[in-house]
Amino acid sequence: MSKKDISLLLFEKQELEKRIRKDSANYVREMEALRLEYEQKLAEFEKVNKKQATGFSVVVGSFKNIGLAEKYAKKIQSMGYEGNLIQGPNNFNCITTGTFANLKEALPVLSTARSGITPEAWVFIK
Repeated sequence: MSKKDISLLLFEKQELEKRIRKDSANYVREMEALRLEYEQKLAEFEKVNKKQATGFSVVVGSFKNIGLAEKYAKKIQSMGYEGNLIQGPNNFNCITTGTFANLKEALPVLSTARSGITPEAWVFIK
């Protein structure tokens, strides 16, 4: 390789590193904005419903059919997660990866569930 090729590769490497730092900073800002949005929506929910939430469950699946729900719960448990069945909205049986006292504790688990199990994971507030 010529010195010119090496210089070009070093320049490209530096540019990629700058882009990675910028993208990482943007990701952190977006996640913080989402966290704040969730907390604001939760506060509004509690204000409207005039009751305190009692639990925040990270849901990775929901089924009307209890047999399918139990089968999926076992699969989730085999992956090392909680895999509990809870009664969800509209008579759905929900499979959880964890239940927490507050939203702040649930959000990191939600992120893990979305990246490791299903991108459709969500938080059920009880």
